[in-house]
Amino acid sequence: MATAPKTGGERATERVAILMTPTEKATYTDRASGLGLSLGQFFREAGAAYASSAGSERQAESDALEAALKQLELSTARTEAALDDALAEVRAASMAGLMKEQQRRIDELNSRVIRLETVLELALNRSPLQTPRLTGSDSGRGTPE
Repeated sequence: MATAPKTGGERATERVAILMTPTEKATYTDRASGLGLSLGQFFREAGAAYASSAGSERQAESDALEAALKQLELSTARTEAALDDALAEVRAASMAGLMKEQQRRIDELNSRVIRLETVLELALNRSPLQTPRLTGSDSGRGTPE
């Protein structure tokens, strides 16, 4: 067992009274004797070991919390990336739908223009028998050709 840290060349001069049953004292005395320690030294080393293990436990908890936070950061980053990808897909689908609608409108306008061109061409290409025309010399009299 490790001994409790002392600062500089300090001597142990302070007392701590611990109340316990005679049975507990006998048990601790036997354990201390078995380790070749006085009862006081046994409790000092036990206290030091307890403090050391408590510090180790706190460090382990801190390390575990740090690891959990790193995992959370990674998970959050992956989730954000997945959401960005999904949003891009939604935007792309929306744009595809808008483009499809615009193409439909363009096709409809093309059809209307073709129909109007056909009507205009038919109107301009009628034979002289179908459409009376005035000549420059007859324009004053209003007689057809």
